Amino acid sequence: MTEIRYICMSDLHLGDKYSLLTRISEDGTQADLSAASKTLRALAECVKKISFSQGTKPSLVLIGDALELALARTHEALTAFEIFIKTMLNADGTLPFSEIIFIPGNHDHHMWEATRETRYVENLSKEKADVLVPFNHTSPMFCTAGSSCTDYFLGSLLKSGRIGALKQNLPVLTSYPNFALKNDSRCVIMSHGHYIEPFYRVMSELDKRLFPQKDKPTDIEDLERQNFAWLDFFWSSMGRQGEAGKSVEHIYYSLNNSKELRKLLVNLLKSFVKSDDKISGDFLDSLVFEKALEWLIKKISKRERINNQAQLGKDAVEGLYDYLNQYVASQYNKENGQENNDMVELETSFIFGHTHSPFCLRTPSKSGAFKKSFARFSKPLDLYNTGGWVIEDTEPNLTHGAFLVVIDENLECAAIDMYMEKADGHESPLQVLSAAGQENDLVLYCRKLINEDCFAKFSKDAAFAVADRIDFREKFAEKFK
Repeated sequence: MTEIRYICMSDLHLGDKYSLLTRISEDGTQADLSAASKTLRALAECVKKISFSQGTKPSLVLIGDALELALARTHEALTAFEIFIKTMLNADGTLPFSEIIFIPGNHDHHMWEATRETRYVENLSKEKADVLVPFNHTSPMFCTAGSSCTDYFLGSLLKSGRIGALKQNLPVLTSYPNFALKNDSRCVIMSHGHYIEPFYRVMSELDKRLFPQKDKPTDIEDLERQNFAWLDFFWSSMGRQGEAGKSVEHIYYSLNNSKELRKLLVNLLKSFVKSDDKISGDFLDSLVFEKALEWLIKKISKRERINNQAQLGKDAVEGLYDYLNQYVASQYNKENGQENNDMVELETSFIFGHTHSPFCLRTPSKSGAFKKSFARFSKPLDLYNTGGWVIEDTEPNLTHGAFLVVIDENLECAAIDMYMEKADGHESPLQVLSAAGQENDLVLYCRKLINEDCFAKFSKDAAFAVADRIDFREKFAEKFK
């Protein structure tokens, strides 16, 4: 019988009050960390049903932005994670999954920094050379319990005894930025997906513009080395900046709203101009400045989480081709003893999140943005995006929602469409999808699962929570008009 070995989800944003998986206060002004949200409780019942329906507990794979470290302080995000674990507990104190595999994203990138630096210090006793070796900025994609890092924060939290009802030793393995599984015929590669967008590799882009003769990063280690500080500062640390951090929510809201972004940028630039500096003042009022400002706003507004027209925008599609062909294929070949430019010969599925717009398809496709093949993969490549669990605007984004992507013992994949944001506030129909559009054993197995009552209850709770968060978003937006 088919068994689900991995349950993959991303972009939980635990600690963000607008996450469906974080309880929100009655007035909508802050996260309520006293208990689980209704949506989280309903999701937990669905995960338990998947686990109880088979003989083997699956692994839970968190593909980035599991914790919100940009808009929440670290202790708040960790408390929200603690609630997540408590809510998942079975009556006997065990969990419906055997381990957590954590692949950090941009919003919880700091977890990776803490983990890799801790690992480095722990291994110092093994270093015998006079000069210490440099820090590694990435991990192997083919990780095992022996080679992978145990996440410092999450691993320590689960071992602390704070969750008294937890009776299970739960490993938390960390792999960054890619994690992979393979057998003789198939390979599944997972990554959060932030590097498909130029906005998240901005230091590499800036370096290339300032020094055109320089080459772009050659491998995934080089790409992360150039951009980790930017990721850690703006996307994974801002919530901890004391009083200044309280303005971060306004900044992030402005990034998603072109009018507010314009006001924010103009205020910033004017703050550097002295009141008696007529030349600079005239420039800020000039057409040249206006055009430059429009260009900058347009660039920022192309971020995928703002996109509500398609599965992926043009820049992200090009970035995905580049990321897989340049960085993922090279890392795969290096770890499998192949030449750098060799093709990946196995049937491959790539699972990612980040954009909050779930979809699945086989490439090349006859229509849409993925008409061409991925050059470094010899067979059609299946794409699965897991979507996200946070509401970001005052109106429903009809491309936003969340999938649970499940993987069986043969590394076949299927996507359980858990919810989509709806304009009418109605429930989103549950369905099971595969990138190839085939009804394999895993798809048929999942279709039986979603007929269980717990999935129907989840749909109702999620629909209410989406409408609730949108209403609170509207009230928040009013504060800045």
